[in-house]
Amino acid sequence: MALAQTQGGAAAGSGAQSESGGASEKVYQFNEVDKPAKILSRPHPDTAGFEGLEGGSGTIMVEAVLSASGAVKDVKVIRPLPGSITSAGREARRRLTESVLRAVYGIKFEPAVKDGKPVSQRIKVAHTFGLGSGVIVGDGAKLVYYPEGCADYSRITPGKTVLFRSKEEARQAGYKKAKSKCLR
Repeated sequence: MALAQTQGGAAAGSGAQSESGGASEKVYQFNEVDKPAKILSRPHPDTAGFEGLEGGSGTIMVEAVLSASGAVKDVKVIRPLPGSITSAGREARRRLTESVLRAVYGIKFEPAVKDGKPVSQRIKVAHTFGLGSGVIVGDGAKLVYYPEGCADYSRITPGKTVLFRSKEEARQAGYKKAKSKCLR
């Protein structure tokens, strides 16, 4: 399993409003803040029951708001695992999706900063599952890759996420290992 945090969503200058908890607060995109939110830790999803999933691998893309108050809010699946034909496959997909949502709600972070004050920031998180094979995430703009499970995907250029099957494949494509500290 690899986890990639990417920035995305609305265009610059279009900070959306979050209605979570009844109060409206502005939610910024990665490129609209002075200092992006910093992921300190995050739980890994429970992959028990994965064997029921057809195809042996898949990615769940989730969007969330890392709020100024330090809470994870408005978590939603924006790209689910591919559909399953069998009931065992549908059940495995459901359990994996629920586990990913719990893991995203468990993220610990320092809020983004704008004009010297904590603000809320929208992120996208991709959880990729595979049978023993990791996914290496690269930044197509900087031609660097991050090791499997690396927590420092926050600096990937929006819209430039590239996935590789191995470090060797990334190196053959001309990518170099990013100089980052990975949380494990």
